[in-house]
Amino acid sequence: MKRLGKVMHITGQKNIIVRGDQKASPYGLKEIPRINSYVIDKSVDRVGKINNIFGSVTKPYYSIKPRKSH
Repeated sequence: MKRLGKVMHITGQKNIIVRGDQKASPYGLKEIPRINSYVIDKSVDRVGKINNIFGSVTKPYYSIKPRKSH
């Protein structure tokens, strides 16, 4: 497990925008998580899934669709 990044914003559609910690090069794309990957917190509870990756390849941002509450 690796830290994904820092929460920057919550959108009107309740998506969580995270600024990625990874500093990937165009040749190191394997370090960037894939869309539909689960995101977990420190307690290893699922927070949601990555539904979009945007921004620079070297400093990506992630949009996370939160898990539905029970």
